[in-house]
Amino acid sequence: AHFLQMFLREFKTESELRDLLEQETKELPDCPENIFLENAIRLKLEGVSTNTETEIFGFPASDCRYIFFVEHGEDVYPVIHVRQPLYGHRAGELDESAKLIIERFKEHFLKHSQILVVGDKRCTDTFVHHLSSSLNFTAVHKQEQIPEFYMTAAQREQVINTNVQVPEGFKFDAIDVDKEADTIYPLWVVEKEFTINRLRHLPSICIRTNEGELAGWAMSTFYGTVSHLYVFPQFRQNGLGNALQLAQAAQYAKKGARPSLYVSPGNTVVYKRFSNSPFWTLWTESDEDRKEILNYTEFVVFRPADE
Repeated sequence: AHFLQMFLREFKTESELRDLLEQETKELPDCPENIFLENAIRLKLEGVSTNTETEIFGFPASDCRYIFFVEHGEDVYPVIHVRQPLYGHRAGELDESAKLIIERFKEHFLKHSQILVVGDKRCTDTFVHHLSSSLNFTAVHKQEQIPEFYMTAAQREQVINTNVQVPEGFKFDAIDVDKEADTIYPLWVVEKEFTINRLRHLPSICIRTNEGELAGWAMSTFYGTVSHLYVFPQFRQNGLGNALQLAQAAQYAKKGARPSLYVSPGNTVVYKRFSNSPFWTLWTESDEDRKEILNYTEFVVFRPADE
């Protein structure tokens, strides 16, 4: 029985995915782990097409406490998103499952110059260790303990029913991917093809001047996160950022998804704004022993340049 557990279990069929969604979101439905899990599974069930494939695995196979979402494609670097157990890690299982994920996707990983690993610090440290020892990847960038804001059911209803306004002289518009990807991707931390894939296949929005000049935009991830919110410096202090994030969140909420976003506490002005927003709720955990488990750490892992 112990031997049989040391395999990854893949979730592929509609019934398998629905059962996983029901089982894993019974407790703490608003925690970051469950919001991304629900959004990702629902997108997969809806058959949303992108230039990447997201495969879902659990470990141990007989009682999946770790769930892995591995997004990969020919032109887009891989993303490993770890949904860890809500009530504490099991070091041996995490270690073994990380090795199995790396072995299964080794060929995909070696085709690309970087990998993004998302999880809490324990998860990402484990992957950094094994990616280094087995594939000679090294972690070169990290963002630690980024709190998540989410929308309650009432807030999702509120944003759906809100007519988000832009200041006079500006208008909402769709991003012209063919013309504007070259403007957008250098202002993010990811590759061009990754940016294009998100823009083409997932909700995004921009604001322009009435003359058509691009002023700012917001994108999203496969997990329902409002991401890469950016306003050009010359257009800031006009409320464009607030309008963009609400309009983008409304797009997801109207689809039945659960919008969320991450804001670094170091960005004090923005963090305070979201903390006081009637549309967003900061995920908190009163049990201090579980606090670290529910914090996120993100690593972008690059292959050494001389490889």
